[in-house]
Amino acid sequence: MVIELIHDRLDHETVTLFAEIVEVHLAAERGDRLFIRADSMSGCCLIFSGDGARRTWDGFNGGSLDDLCGYGLLHPGSSTRGNPNYRVSADGMAFHRWLRRRQGTAVEQTERAVLQLVRSADYAAAHAGAAHHLSEAFDLLSADRAGPQVTSEIGDHLRKAIMDTVTDLLGDGDQEHPDKRLDSWLEQQPALQLRERSVLADLIALVESVMRLDHRLNHVRDEMSKGESAPSYEEIRRAAFLTVVVCYELDRVRIER
Repeated sequence: MVIELIHDRLDHETVTLFAEIVEVHLAAERGDRLFIRADSMSGCCLIFSGDGARRTWDGFNGGSLDDLCGYGLLHPGSSTRGNPNYRVSADGMAFHRWLRRRQGTAVEQTERAVLQLVRSADYAAAHAGAAHHLSEAFDLLSADRAGPQVTSEIGDHLRKAIMDTVTDLLGDGDQEHPDKRLDSWLEQQPALQLRERSVLADLIALVESVMRLDHRLNHVRDEMSKGESAPSYEEIRRAAFLTVVVCYELDRVRIER
């Protein structure tokens, strides 16, 4: 596979540098995500020029950037005041997604494990609507398409995933307030042990909190018109992952109707 050959030909330092470059690229909220190179006697320096994130790399081998450009993972641009600059390419984003799947951190491995569960055939059979909305949200999140419209679509899918999950568990009812429906259900479970009841109450509180975060994403234009800042990439990622977590945990609750 070509992507594996590229990985095998890049040294560890270059792969690490590229992963850090893409993480900064993704964390930038808007604007031109440009990386400016400056060489000196101590080695190569790379400075990120963009909104929403700050990062500088110092004293590394400039050949790493040449290799990344040679394999099409970075696009070289015209010089900025005599200094070369770079942007992450579409192929670079694809390589980074593959890299994360292959070399994810412990948190990312946990994210993947949960996503695999909710994207499984069994989960889709039990929660077709939620599975669809979660899949759509994560496809948008990984597509590197920034902007209020995409953020709003992600938030809409995440909210609907929770609402559909609760409807699957409790039957038809108030779609807009799944947390209140769950509170009502919990009050009608006198046989639950105190500790289990406490954990389920905390889960319902988490559902409410995540719904508020998803609602903020869904109505990002209204939020920004009131002076609120645009959600960062990390906030959107966190909302998506926590939505998956609550959907999964709700599915594990054995509800008798």
